[in-house]
Amino acid sequence: TLLRRALTPIPSITITWQSTGYRLTTDHNTIDLHRFRTLVDTARTAEHDQRAIILFEAAMDLWRGAPFATLDLPWFDALRAVLVRERHAALLDLTDARLRTGQHGTLLPDLTDQADECPLDERLAGQLMLALYRSGRPADALARYRHIRERLAEELGADPGLPLQELHQRILTADPRLTERAPATYSAATPTPRQLPAAPRSFTGRKDELAVLSKVLDTATETTAQETTWSGTLTPTAERTGTGPTGAGSTEAGPTAVIATIAGAGGIGKTWLALHWAHQHRGRFPDGQLFVDLRGFSPDGQPTPTATALRGFLDALGVESASMPSEPEAQAALWRTLAADKRLLIVLDNAADTSQILPLLPSSPASIVLVTSRDHLSGLVTGHGAHPLPIDILDNAEARALLADRLGSARLAAEADAVEELLAFCSGFPLALSIVAGHAQIHAQLPLATLARELREVGIDALGDDDPAASLPAVLSWSYAALTEEQALVFCLLGVAPGPDISLRGAAALTGLETSAARVLLRALERASLIQQDIPGRWRMHDLIRRYAVRRCHADRSVPAQETALRRLLDFYLHTASAAERLLIPARQPIDLPAPAHGSSIAPLPDLTAAMHWLATEHRCLLAVQQAAALCGWQEPVWQLASLLTTFHWRSSRFTDNLAFCTAGVLAADAIGDPAIRNRIRRHLAVAHTQAGQYEDAMRVLREAMAIAEETGSASDKAETHRILSWVCTERYDDEAGLDHATRALALFRTLDKPVWVADLLNVTGWHSARLGHYQRARELGLEALALHRQQRERYRDGEATTLSTLAYVAQQTGQEELALDYYRQALAVFRELGDRYLESTVLDGVGYTYLALGRLDEAKASWQQAITFYRAQNRLENAERARRQIAELDRMAD
Repeated sequence: TLLRRALTPIPSITITWQSTGYRLTTDHNTIDLHRFRTLVDTARTAEHDQRAIILFEAAMDLWRGAPFATLDLPWFDALRAVLVRERHAALLDLTDARLRTGQHGTLLPDLTDQADECPLDERLAGQLMLALYRSGRPADALARYRHIRERLAEELGADPGLPLQELHQRILTADPRLTERAPATYSAATPTPRQLPAAPRSFTGRKDELAVLSKVLDTATETTAQETTWSGTLTPTAERTGTGPTGAGSTEAGPTAVIATIAGAGGIGKTWLALHWAHQHRGRFPDGQLFVDLRGFSPDGQPTPTATALRGFLDALGVESASMPSEPEAQAALWRTLAADKRLLIVLDNAADTSQILPLLPSSPASIVLVTSRDHLSGLVTGHGAHPLPIDILDNAEARALLADRLGSARLAAEADAVEELLAFCSGFPLALSIVAGHAQIHAQLPLATLARELREVGIDALGDDDPAASLPAVLSWSYAALTEEQALVFCLLGVAPGPDISLRGAAALTGLETSAARVLLRALERASLIQQDIPGRWRMHDLIRRYAVRRCHADRSVPAQETALRRLLDFYLHTASAAERLLIPARQPIDLPAPAHGSSIAPLPDLTAAMHWLATEHRCLLAVQQAAALCGWQEPVWQLASLLTTFHWRSSRFTDNLAFCTAGVLAADAIGDPAIRNRIRRHLAVAHTQAGQYEDAMRVLREAMAIAEETGSASDKAETHRILSWVCTERYDDEAGLDHATRALALFRTLDKPVWVADLLNVTGWHSARLGHYQRARELGLEALALHRQQRERYRDGEATTLSTLAYVAQQTGQEELALDYYRQALAVFRELGDRYLESTVLDGVGYTYLALGRLDEAKASWQQAITFYRAQNRLENAERARRQIAELDRMAD
């Protein structure tokens, strides 16, 4: 009543009562945030800069310091950060418009202050450089570029982006266009994916091939026009193909994306061509650009699984892990649905064969797919209408132009004979030319004649062979010989390092160097075109160069030296994974790891978010290093990695990966023979089988674990095995057996002085009791468990939240729905904080039943719908079907 009385004088506000509570309604124009966003959106679509400036400035006038400054609540912290980013983006857009209208002089003081506050903002730095240059201060503009380049290198290990590099070059050459009132170099950021690696700096030739690709683009444009309805929008792909809302089913009935295949030998410049063309035309694909290296001809013989590529695309389009289907067919269907009617540019690099490509093709005729491969992919051409584009070596003029671009025309003219010899030896292979140019740039004091003589003495045998691996070894050998001893060592070790790429800290551990020294050497190898940094802070080798590096490592480095380096890298992954697990689940007894090898290191993980991010980023490398350890016969780290990653796999719903890691772990544990290890890893494997719905396999493995525990008489192993058996019984809805195992585990844990696990088993026992209808007993056990959890110094958050869920279930079953909702909300908050989607989905299911009992049908339906999404992503199909039936019953009741 007091609130209504206070707000009644404001005519635009009304307060009404609904079944869920009071609702305040007001005109959006009275809310400054809505007015700000409307003004900014209108400004960004304004036809004239002067109009845009007026609108942007009106939006900025609405700001009065920090948003929600007086509300010190965690929820507002996240919202406050979003709003600050929105204001920053709008301010940058306003600056662009003012620069285009010649206001660089008045902008300089504010731009300088802003750039000092945000020293890593490349767009802001570019605006300041442009304003300085237009104000007659080119030296200051160049100094600003050096400043941000040094900061990026020191803090991120990265170089400025291509737009800032291009602006720097234009200032150096006094490009007259910089003083024109032209569109700014930088445009407003958008949430669309921009995955293209940087465009090749020294691109020459390929005019005919570029023309063919542009013709393919015109084909896509014509097809799109034919598919456009009277309203100017594309007909939904699902309707054209008859696939329905999920996008599943055959796409042969309707149009598909326009495909071009770029085929040729390794090192011939396929990716070089694709990326150059893609960057030229990326503006015609407003929905974004996607890129994936399919590693079809990688040196380790392991192409990127199609499911991995699909997951990467779905991640880029905003699909969260919890919503990710587990089956590849479902992932492909979701990808087709999300890509339908979008204008996407998709580059599928280094494909193995047609079968690897097909699930990655969108059904939108407005999209273009560029595929590069050593295979001509005839199946894609004949069966799916792909436009084939075979490419060959560069001609002599194009090859000369490439060297001139890298080394300068003056240097080439000064040693014309040596240049002719270099060109003859390289025979137009872009990779060979790039390596030659890189070597000449690094050793600028070395005459080109000396380089040509060294190349002549080494020779380039079989340069025109069909096998690209045999066509460039001499060039690579020559490049390798020009490296310093330290550079050569790093090059060799990077070749044998497991995984598709490596981080700076990983490279430091591999080589036994400090990170600063490792960064210097990595940059030297990058300049020499021997490694690439497609992602800031992560380096990878081209397939051919990696194959050569492995050969050189085996030839020039002793096996013990290689093993020592791999052990350092393995310890880096192992100990960092252990640190991550301690953040994920502090109550678990950590694995007793030996001290890391001398020269190894651990990545800093300040909090839970950092731990989850590191595990997700390094996951493919962790899998590769586990496989490498198994091949080396290092059994201990194989099972240790499997054990350390189980919680991460659980929380991120990576159940297939968990099964693979744990299966390898069991083999390693059996080879070691230690009963405690064999028992422990079998428990993890049983959980993995259960997550995959393989209950019989889970029970079989647990029977093996129990037999081992019986042989050794280990009370701890028996207790842990009974605990997992109880959980498997929970998933199988066998509460009688579950209660029996939980009771046995509880009795054993009481004798072991493990209060956290006593609390956990009190709750499990209570859960099964509740499921069997013994609600009073269940409540008593649950309250005892909750109190014991909250007494611990290092609280087991998962166990505490699970106990809250049990108490909620008991309350709901005994008619105390409001109390149940309170318990459920507490549990959900913890599971969401931990990122535990598995248990979050179970709680959402229970919340649905509670809302149903309260008659709040819409909220029940919403809770079940969210639970279904999570269940399906986790392959818990029975749970999903049960929740679906509940929703169907609600819909029937509503009708």
